[in-house]
Amino acid sequence: MYSLPQELKHYAEEQTKNGYITRSEYFRELIRADQRRRTKDKLDAMLLEGMRSGDSIPVDAKFWRILTLVSCVAALVQAIRLFYIDRKSNLDYAP
Repeated sequence: MYSLPQELKHYAEEQTKNGYITRSEYFRELIRADQRRRTKDKLDAMLLEGMRSGDSIPVDAKFWRILTLVSCVAALVQAIRLFYIDRKSNLDYAP
């Protein structure tokens, strides 16, 4: 569990009067908000790193067509792998 100073316990209890059903619900929401903030911070850092990483490339209709094609091919390759893995495991099975 967790322990809190009395002042924070009282504050959390007050939040149950402001829309949260229980203190646990309030803490879960705080944790979720922290997770969202950290995810956003990480994404922002990655975007900045990408912007500083060198020459840019044009992101136009041709870029998106190629990206879509590459994604489709990758999904197809994965499906074929899964098909053969599943098929091989079924062939190895002898009742």
